[in-house]
Amino acid sequence: MSSASDSLKEAVSHLKGFVMPVQPELLGDLRQAFPDTELMADLLLEDPSLCLSVLRLSSVSEENLHNRSSIRSAIDELGAEKITAMINAVLFIMARKDEFHSVSFEDYWETSKKVTGFITELTRQLNIPLVEEAQCVGVLHNIGMPFLWQKHPDYFDLIQSHNDRNLVVVENELFKCDHATIGFYVAKGLHLNNTVCDVIRYHHMADQFFAEESTMDPDTQILLALLKMTESIIDESGVLTLKSDLSEWEQIKLPVLDLLGLSEPDYDDLADMIK
Repeated sequence: MSSASDSLKEAVSHLKGFVMPVQPELLGDLRQAFPDTELMADLLLEDPSLCLSVLRLSSVSEENLHNRSSIRSAIDELGAEKITAMINAVLFIMARKDEFHSVSFEDYWETSKKVTGFITELTRQLNIPLVEEAQCVGVLHNIGMPFLWQKHPDYFDLIQSHNDRNLVVVENELFKCDHATIGFYVAKGLHLNNTVCDVIRYHHMADQFFAEESTMDPDTQILLALLKMTESIIDESGVLTLKSDLSEWEQIKLPVLDLLGLSEPDYDDLADMIK
């Protein structure tokens, strides 16, 4: 695996000159939702790219350069008119980029939408006061994937052909970087708080953070537990790599459930309810 400095260098190279694909149908829905910022927020949270654009736009103003943990607060700060201007700019860019209408992104968008909705609901059901952080983690945890795709157009095909191994290990072998590392630097650049950034960075190394000797910050550990539980419920790996692999979940299932105060029947009930 690459050293930390090599990973940073590769991550930066993937971030240069990047404009991320957006779900085309959502743009029309957003324009129709104007000026209802609450409805616009619900729609924006269905698309990682639009959330990324919102956070970038809200970070332009110097007073906003703080440790953010909420996408909704960024939407509220911008308001409906600035968001609509942003959408118009995205429409202009997409009209000139035919490759943005890639079927490769259908599964990516679908899993992102499900994870965001499920982890938010799970956090509420368990009365954990990290709902906005969970929402942020849900929509952005795989934000590094489109960056790898732009530089390597066969990215999704390649990860599907190596679907019996840890994804970040495969990515580092193929691309000298991985989506979790890129996502971490994207999140850092958006001034998201350390808890959200760390969950994005380590969400494929979770087994290291549920051992008895783990020194991970409690909020980070809880958010990581919620994310891994959500990924298992929707079988995210099965959708993205075309092969269901719950081995990562099985390694951490018991300590995760213990951390969240759940039994295995509780987990089954929650999964059925959320689905």
